[in-house]
Order: sequence, then C-alpha cells, then structure tokens
Amino acid sequence: MFLKRIIVQTFLLWIVVLPPPRLDASGLKQTYTIDLTHTAEDRFYVTLDIEGITEDSIVFQFAVTAPGVYEILDPGRFIQDFSALAKNGRRLTTRQININQFVIYDSRRLASLTYRVDDSSDTLLVDHPVNPMCGSNLEPTNAVINNQMVMGYFHGHQADPINVKMIAPQNWKIGTALRRGRGGIFRAGSFDELVDSPFLAGELSQLSLKIDSTFIDLYVYSESKVFDASMLEKPLKKILLAARDFIGSLPVDRYTFLFHYRQDTGPIFGAWEHHLSSLYVLPEWAPDYMLTVTSSMAAHEFFHIISPLHIHSNLIEPFNFETPTPSRHLWLYEGVTEWASDMMQVRAGLINDSTYLTRMRLKIKRAADFRTDLSLVDISLGSYDAYSDQYGNIYEKGALTAMMLDLRLLDLTNGEIGLREVILKLLHRYGRTKPFDDEDFFKVFAEESDPAIADFFERYVAGTDPLPYSDYLAQAGYEYIEKLNTGRKETTAGRFTFDFSDDRVVVTSIDSSDSVCTRLGILPGDTLLQMKIGESVLDIMDPGIFEAITILPAGFYFTWLINRDGRKLSLSAFTGEREVIQQFVIRPIPSPSTSQLDFRQRWLGRSR
Repeated sequence: MFLKRIIVQTFLLWIVVLPPPRLDASGLKQTYTIDLTHTAEDRFYVTLDIEGITEDSIVFQFAVTAPGVYEILDPGRFIQDFSALAKNGRRLTTRQININQFVIYDSRRLASLTYRVDDSSDTLLVDHPVNPMCGSNLEPTNAVINNQMVMGYFHGHQADPINVKMIAPQNWKIGTALRRGRGGIFRAGSFDELVDSPFLAGELSQLSLKIDSTFIDLYVYSESKVFDASMLEKPLKKILLAARDFIGSLPVDRYTFLFHYRQDTGPIFGAWEHHLSSLYVLPEWAPDYMLTVTSSMAAHEFFHIISPLHIHSNLIEPFNFETPTPSRHLWLYEGVTEWASDMMQVRAGLINDSTYLTRMRLKIKRAADFRTDLSLVDISLGSYDAYSDQYGNIYEKGALTAMMLDLRLLDLTNGEIGLREVILKLLHRYGRTKPFDDEDFFKVFAEESDPAIADFFERYVAGTDPLPYSDYLAQAGYEYIEKLNTGRKETTAGRFTFDFSDDRVVVTSIDSSDSVCTRLGILPGDTLLQMKIGESVLDIMDPGIFEAITILPAGFYFTWLINRDGRKLSLSAFTGEREVIQQFVIRPIPSPSTSQLDFRQRWLGRSR
C-alpha cells in the first residue's frame, strides 16, 4: 500500500497472496447481500444467506487485520444488531466472545445472518483509527468497500467460495476485480480473494483499455468532478508500458484501477494494492500535481504483482486473519517494490536521472528521522507491535537499500546482473504457488546472483551498518555529500521541527544553537497558532506562511502566537540570518571517467 501522511511522511503496503480456491462439494454455499441505499445513516445493511453448516456451534470471524495493513482494524467495532436466523425465521442464540468473533449455537439450523455496519470513515475512533484506503465509506454519491470491514467468514471455511450481491442506487456503477455473473452477482473463490478485491461504487466515470493481451479497467470517483477516467488514461498507460518493459511482459491478463478523489481525505491518503486491482483514496489537489502523484503510486502498486504475489515467504500464505505472522522480508516486498517503481520510470524515460536522485535524496532525509539502531529485519518482525512506529522506514531505507543492492550487484558482476535481473530469476524459480523459506532467502538470493552479496545482507539488511552512499555512487560518477556548505545566506524565524497531529502544528524539537530560537523562547510541545508579520496575521495553516518567512529581511520583528499547556502566549524576536546548508546532496562529479559513465549507463540506462 502506498500511504501518505500529509507533509510529514510517506508509506506503502503489501499485497495479499491467495491460496487456491476450494472446489470440493463440501464447501458452504454463501451469498452476501450488501445494501448501499442507507446513505443517510452511513451504514451498510448486510445479509448472509448460508447453507451447509454441519457443526453444532460455529464461530463467525471478522478479520483482526488484513494482508499488508500492519495495523489493527477490528471491524467488529463497527458491527451493530448481529442476528442469526433459522430457516423458519426464528432467532438462534449468539454470543459475542470478543471484538471480532461471534459464536452461533445450534448452527446446523442456520439459514442467514443479518447485521449493520457503520462506515469507518465517519466513525470517531480514538484507538486504532482505520486509514481511508483500508476502510469503508458510504455517502449519497459513492461507496468505498474494503471487504474485510463489512464481511467475515466462518471458522474452518476461509477457503470456501463466497457470492456477493450489491443493492445500489440505479445510476451507480460498481468497480471491482471480482467476476460478475448472472443476476449481477460477484463471485470470490475464498474469503482471501474477497478481501483481495475491494469495491468502488457510485457516480463513477469508467473506461477500458488493452495493453498487449492485458485488459485494464479504470473507475474514477471525484467528489467535485475535478478528475475523470479520461484524464488518467494517458499517464497510467505510460506507467503500464514502463512496467511491461521493466518486467518483460505484463504478468496478469486483467487489472482494475479504483480511484476515489475527495476534497478532504483527512491527514492520511494513499493506496492499497491487490492481486488484480488497487484502490486509491486521494485529495482533489491541483490536477497536474495529483496526476504525477497518482502515476508514481500506480507504478508502486502494480509492481506488487511481482513481489510478494509471485515472490513471497512461506509465512504469509495462507494469511491468518486472526493473528498474522510477519515475514522478515518486508525490505523485499516494499523496499524493492518502491525502488522498482522509480527505476522503471527512469529506464522508460518518464523521469530523468536528476529527478530520480532527488527522490532518493528525500528518502535519505526522511530515513534520518527514524531510529538507526534497528535493522530492516528488526522493523519487519516488529511491524505489528514493538516497532510499528518505525514501519515507515521500510519504504525509505528499504528503497535506498535496494538502490545500493542494485549498485553492488552490478559491481560484483561487471555490470551483467543487477537487482532487476535477480528478481526475474527469482520469479522463474518460485511463482504464485511456490513460496520461499523465510529463513533461507538471503542464501537463495546469493545463489541467484553472487556469493559475495551475502556480506551486503548481513551488514545492511539484517545489520545496522550505515549504507555506503559515497563509495557505491562514486562508481557511477556521482558524489554524495552529507552536509554541503553553500556560502549563501537565508532569513530565519527560528530553526525548529514540527509535526501535524489532530489538525495541530506541534513543535517537536528546536535547534539550541539557533539564536532566534533562544530569543523566542520556543519549546518542544508548543502548538503554533498564528504568525504576526508587521500588520499581517497569518494562520499556521495558511500555505503562504512559510513563503512569507523566506522573503523577510534579516532584523525584521515578528511574533509567533502559540498555545503552551493551555495558555496562549506571544513569542517575539527579530529575524536572523544563517548559512544555507544542503543535506544529503547527490550530484554528478565534474569530469567522470569512461568507466564511470559506462557504469552509470548500465545502472540507469534505458537499454539494459
């Protein structure tokens, strides 16, 4: 999943791996009916018709979490009026034994379940809020349905087929990767496939295209009609062609893009990728900018078809929706995928080398905000609990590590084999139904590339050694400078960092060597409210506030209005001056050698 926390940080997530559907006659017959017409209540009305239960009592399970989410969802929190009915309409005895489990007694007689589901987007949550691309939303003009938030499964029957019928307003379209059969009924081969196939419904624009032998469906909802499917067709086609050229061919015969654009997504927006589809919840910002953001997200989500759908650990298949077991290889599933999403654009000429390296520089900067004493393996294994606050570094340091791994492989093999080539070898060796052993993967990778790469994994993936940017980038004729003194001066109104929390801007740290901070007396924990510059008072959420600071002359009197422990204070000082210091600079060396240029071509070139 690609998840973006506005201004602060960027994340991404992984794909579900499906077990083969059960085809035997012993499976249950299950048909869900989801009523989407109660939009004023923000509630889904759900009925599950069921045949074939042979147990005297049975547990109905809502998923605690889902593949790639790495957070607690607990959809049972949103369930109301859960009832079990026999064929004669009489209620059977049920008992909710925890947030996500209901026991149904005398279940041989069970004919149907009925319940209502509050949508997660409009439910105020203090603990474990649900990100919009993983949750549910029901409005008069649209619905977003991630199926684990609305539907569940019976213990022992996770692999049984499930039918889904949607009751929606007449003018609504419905987008999903699930096949639609007679009577408009959608069919999933298992609960895993159901969770892997979200729905977008509503007043949608839609189009289809074909690339080689792959059919692409595109559904778009835009709250203010800013975006439509025709606007996204050209940029998405470029991304898919870049992916085809990078991989060698498009690895699926069909794929569905589901885009939900809205005016206010809250502090988080992003995407969640799946086997044959991906769902995006994005803000209706400037179209040119958002088309670029959308393209980069789509590149990431689509490449997940390779990893972990076809290259994945034995620990994530089949998925345990009650107590999932993390793999130590999130660096592969997410870090390498993020690397590939950028590299495929470079090699297709969609972005130039400079843009790519600027993106990597920003990743180095963001990675510096995370702990350095944890390896990528540590973060992977602790992603659900102990190190959940470090999970975002998988997509920063993970992608940077993949870049370094690519460079190291090219160096070891005289430019013959890079990370892309090893991935294609692993794709041939494994595949959708053949997982690798989680503990042996580093050894397998070395077998498919070069034995000397084992040291790289020990130091930079399983270990915490700093990544060797200077040495590796120098081979391609680039220099890396951690801090570059520019000699230029800029105005400062205090050097401090801040974070956005619950629509507040809170100071997180200050530079004690900054004289303006000293004169202001600003402290960590202060909430910034407004800034007074001359006669003008700018709200902290005013996008022009930071631009205004940069054009002020040194020695200009200004005031920060803050909240400190419930008290409103005014902190005033004169603007100062400081040298502009650039961090984490990657730039071409002035006179690269022939061997450096050749190495650069093999690394970033379009012909490899």
